[in-house]
Amino acid sequence: MGKGKNSKGAVSKHSQARIDHLQRIAQYLIKQAHQINESALLRPADSISPPQSASDGIVSESDHAAAFTAPAPDTSSDPAVTGSAVTSEYHFPGLPNLYTSHLTSIARKTQIRLPPQVKHNICKRCSTPLLSHLTCTTRIENLSRDGGKPWADVQTSDCRACGARRRVPVGAKRQLGKAERDALIKEADDGNVKHR
Repeated sequence: MGKGKNSKGAVSKHSQARIDHLQRIAQYLIKQAHQINESALLRPADSISPPQSASDGIVSESDHAAAFTAPAPDTSSDPAVTGSAVTSEYHFPGLPNLYTSHLTSIARKTQIRLPPQVKHNICKRCSTPLLSHLTCTTRIENLSRDGGKPWADVQTSDCRACGARRRVPVGAKRQLGKAERDALIKEADDGNVKHR
C-alpha cells in the first residue's frame, strides 16, 4: 500500500521558511552596506588622520581603520545623479548575492515556486537583490502609442551592479491558475443548477 499524500504546504514548510529568511537577510545586508557607504560619503575628508601610535608603538584598531578609509568620492560621477546604470562607484558586498543565489537553488531543488514578488526582486544575471534606489533604478514604462493602454505598463529595473534590465508587466491582470479557473467554473455551474 502506498503512503497517503501530505497536505501541500506541510512538505516544504522548512524550505519555505529558509527561503524567506535568506531573502530577508540579503535585503538587510544590502541596506546596511548602503548606510555604511552613505556615512562614509558624509564624513569630511579632513576628519581622516593618520594613526596615532601609543608610546609602545601599538596602533589601536579604530585608528588603523580610520587611516585606511578612502576619502569621499566626487558625487558628480554618482549613478543616482548622472543616471548611468553601471559604474565602478557601486560596490555591494557579495554575501547578499550568495544568499539570493542560494535561495533560488533551494527553490529549484525542493521544487518550490518562488512568489512573483520574490522573483521580480532578484537580478537574473548577478543575483543581486533589486531594491529600488539602492541596487537598481526603477521606472514605469508604457510603450503604447501616447501611453493610451494602461494595461501595457511595464516596470523596468536596471541593476546597478551588472547593468541587466528586468522588465515586469504591472498594468495587466495575471491569468488565474488552472485550479482557480476550475473552481470558478464549478461555482458557475453550481449556481446555474440551483437557479433552475
